Amino acid sequence: LQAQTQPPPAPPVQTFRTATDVVMVDVAVRDGGRMVTGLRAEDFVVTDNGVRQRIDSVESAAVPIDLTLVVDLSGNPQGPWERRVAPSSIVRQLESEVNDVAGMLRPEDRIRLIAIDTEIHQVFPMRSPAAPIEIDRSPSGGMSALFDGLAAALLQPVEPARRHVVIARTKGLDTVSSIDAQALRAVAERSDALFHLVLMETALDNDAALRVFQCQFMGLCWPTRRWWVPFTRRLVMPDPTGTARRGLLLDGQAIAAGAEATGGGLHKASTFAEPTLRGTFRKAFEDFRSSYVLRYTPSAPQGGWHTIHVSVPASKSYSVRARKGYLVERPPAPATAPAPPAVLEWLADFTAAYQRGAYGPVVEGLRRIKDPLQMLRDFEVAGTPGPANPRREAVFALELAEAAVYSAQAATREAGVEMLTRFSRL
Repeated sequence: LQAQTQPPPAPPVQTFRTATDVVMVDVAVRDGGRMVTGLRAEDFVVTDNGVRQRIDSVESAAVPIDLTLVVDLSGNPQGPWERRVAPSSIVRQLESEVNDVAGMLRPEDRIRLIAIDTEIHQVFPMRSPAAPIEIDRSPSGGMSALFDGLAAALLQPVEPARRHVVIARTKGLDTVSSIDAQALRAVAERSDALFHLVLMETALDNDAALRVFQCQFMGLCWPTRRWWVPFTRRLVMPDPTGTARRGLLLDGQAIAAGAEATGGGLHKASTFAEPTLRGTFRKAFEDFRSSYVLRYTPSAPQGGWHTIHVSVPASKSYSVRARKGYLVERPPAPATAPAPPAVLEWLADFTAAYQRGAYGPVVEGLRRIKDPLQMLRDFEVAGTPGPANPRREAVFALELAEAAVYSAQAATREAGVEMLTRFSRL
């Protein structure tokens, strides 16, 4: 009785990729290097597909987060003779980094680790950060499924009451992915995750230096760990000057645009420092804790992609970072009853149905004909129905002949056998 008197629980608010009326947007506002706090609903202007929206509420982003760490453990695509770092050392260093990141999380947060190599490996699923994380082993030395691995992380489902943050570290090389950078950008733009990508440019330099050393001083100019060099898609251009100022190639620009569309970004080396997994997450987490969640009800909730723009007009010095939009799934079209099959009576009906690929109705229609002799005679008079495809015409003739050779009429059977004999050469 007590349970019946309690009001039913409110349904959870769905974010993005839904057909719900309420939209939630994570927004970070900065004034130079300082996060701006204390803003209210009337300080923001939100447009949805160009239409200004009324903001229902503004909250701090102190909601639980699901953190997915993605680490690129792929080897050198040039296939060098010697590994630069032992696999056990890579595992211990990775374990230390993951535990450092987990130590920044709150008890209500969760963490997952995905490793990218020739295949994508979930080292451990989403779990609490409270207990120490131990990594038994991790693959290394193979090819790189970078684009596939990033897409796998971005496509993970997100619970309505949580936020998903993806921090990925990579050398920026891809050799075996099934999707390209443009497809990954489309996935990121429609993902519910905040996506940050960290480029390990020092690792790129070390791979290049090892190859030059082995070629010039050891004569090992061709791959020694495999007999071929895979086609490699790169995010950044080579850096022969050592200035650590690599420009983004087209694939890099596409993925950077996808990351920025989520409210995140692509992080490259500066003059004196290279971004790290720890530092990138620390910065993203601090920004996240100082950001806002805007809620509004779209005034025109039609299906399809909705472009969002958030601004704070009060100060021109403020920079606003928010996701660029969300997707509302269009309802499926109502099912319609299938049209009744057409009645095939004349040769023209059978020929037209066969040409459009309706083989089942043709077979069923021929079985209903009591005496197909007239059909065979009409076929002889009509001539070739498919002059551009004699093999197809022969198969159609076989269907007609089959209906005739099993007839109870002797004349019909003889006509069927004659047709089989004549079309056998086709």
